[in-house]
Amino acid sequence: MLREACRKGMKVYFGRSQGEKTLGEVVKLNPTKAKVRTLESRGNGRGSVVGAEWGVPYSMMTPAEGETVGIVVPIQREHLTYNPFTYIENLILEAILSCYSGLSPENLSADGEASITHIRTTRARLERQLRGLQAAYGRQVDEAEAYGWSGSKSAYELARKKLA
Repeated sequence: MLREACRKGMKVYFGRSQGEKTLGEVVKLNPTKAKVRTLESRGNGRGSVVGAEWGVPYSMMTPAEGETVGIVVPIQREHLTYNPFTYIENLILEAILSCYSGLSPENLSADGEASITHIRTTRARLERQLRGLQAAYGRQVDEAEAYGWSGSKSAYELARKKLA
């Protein structure tokens, strides 16, 4: 099972592929494992009683019968293009592009001259700014989108100069 297909409250069977399978309910989703509360007894010893919580890797879980697994479909978005009439959005996208530029390894490390402490604090500050800017924009903007937007802005400005 994939983490993206799992949800809190979902009934699952967990256990090794050739071992005992136990019915449980997902209580919490973590990056690599889910907390699963057992709904039936499991073997002997530690965690054998009903209601015990186990940390279970997603690869060791399967949905129980009757549970639907959500299929994650990537969102298809239009490419960001420069629009001279959206002033605030343009400012936000310029700042997002600046954050991505600052996060590039050569800029972050000052071509190997910066200390580890400086690199870590600068990275944390830029990532914090990036999260805030993406919240202000209303959605995640990845690095490729930001640079694509910059290219469309350059193309717009070049076409405008040719017309003048």
